[in-house]
Amino acid sequence: MQVIEVNQNIDHQIPQSVEEGDLFVFALPPFYQNAREIKAILDRPELAELLQNEAILSIDKVDGGYLVRTAKHELRVDVVRSEQRKLGPADFDLYFYPVEIYTSK
Repeated sequence: MQVIEVNQNIDHQIPQSVEEGDLFVFALPPFYQNAREIKAILDRPELAELLQNEAILSIDKVDGGYLVRTAKHELRVDVVRSEQRKLGPADFDLYFYPVEIYTSK
């Protein structure tokens, strides 16, 4: 099985011999994929409730996902990507961890 990651010039990077079962990853550039993930987090209806309707002060990229902080709380959100078998943005699921009290370090 081949795994090929393509971000630009798709026609020139596809191998000539493709076999059934080969996996191709045609992903968005990282900026746009991250923006899509952050928007998905912000669009989740339970986010406001989890953060007790506090204003979000920051959303930081961390290994495997994001850390959303308010003045009093922080919430870790993991981004779990699905196997990519189509052209376009990567499909993913979000996993919200329990909210923790934020203590500045």
